[in-house]
Amino acid sequence: MSPVAARRISASPSSNETNRARLDAGGNLEVIQDGLTGLLVPPEDAGSLAAALLRLLEDEDLATLLAKAGREQVTSRFSFDRLVAETENLYLRQLQAAGHGYR
Repeated sequence: MSPVAARRISASPSSNETNRARLDAGGNLEVIQDGLTGLLVPPEDAGSLAAALLRLLEDEDLATLLAKAGREQVTSRFSFDRLVAETENLYLRQLQAAGHGYR
C-alpha cells in the first residue's frame, strides 16, 4: 500500500503540517498509518491514488487532521533527541553484552 495525502506531495515524512504521498517501494512504511497519518493505496493503482487525492482535496478537515497527526508522529518518533538517546542506549547495551559494564 502507498500512503497518500494532498496539498503538497513529497518523498519523505514532513515535520511541517503538509500532507504527503509516497509509493510502497521500500523505505519506512511505519511513517504512515492508514486513516491516522495518511491514506494508503496500492502501488501502481492510478485510480486508487486519484480517488484518495480527490478525497483529501474535497475533505479539508480530513486533510488537516492527517497532516497534524503526521507531524506529531514525525516529531515524537523521529526527533534528533530520540535518535541520539536510542543510539546511546544501543551502544551501552552492546558494551554491557561484551562485558564492559558501563553505567
